[in-house]
Amino acid sequence: METDEERIALFLDYENLAIGAREALGGLSFDLKPVLDALAERGRVIARKAYADWSAFDEDRRMLTRGHVELIEIPQRMGASRKNAADIKMAVTHSRWRSNVPTSPRS
Repeated sequence: METDEERIALFLDYENLAIGAREALGGLSFDLKPVLDALAERGRVIARKAYADWSAFDEDRRMLTRGHVELIEIPQRMGASRKNAADIKMAVTHSRWRSNVPTSPRS
């Protein structure tokens, strides 16, 4: 059965998000629930993926898995630049993922 409900994919560069949120919130952790609630009001979230070196985000990992977010590991390599590693991995994953998602024309 076709539906006009928006389908939403959530891809997070979690390291940037968590660091920015902690700075903006005065050290408090980022809470994903308000984001998921807002997205649910707009449509059906069909993918949830977060990219980070998870060794630095133990509590956050638990919060994200409770929100059914797939955790994608971006390991830290000693001496290697990884500034854009999550961005590149997200772009590649999104491109592959998007090419496999059927679309329906809108009227």
